[in-house]
Amino acid sequence: MGLSLRAQEAVRREYVARQERHLTAWEEAKLARLRWRQEMLTAAITAEMLDISIRTLRRWVRAGRISCIRLGDEDQSPIRFRRADVEQLLGFSNPSRPASKQPGRDSR
Repeated sequence: MGLSLRAQEAVRREYVARQERHLTAWEEAKLARLRWRQEMLTAAITAEMLDISIRTLRRWVRAGRISCIRLGDEDQSPIRFRRADVEQLLGFSNPSRPASKQPGRDSR
């Protein structure tokens, strides 16, 4: 004995609704990943934006001059920088420091 036509239709509607919710959630997750990738910068891109070497950038992280996000638990794990933090550092100017020591002016 099978399901009535009404029950079969209800099951089909629930299946379609579930598939649509799944697709919507997947698309939202994909957009969130894209936004994260646009917001977070690699060390190489950050160093290039600041016109410094990666080694100097890592020194700045240790000194607390710029914050980073570690993508792992180890010291050697990759790091990312928030675009807003980098842009803030680029816009920062301290008149008490000589121009050669302003952020983004360190030699490589």
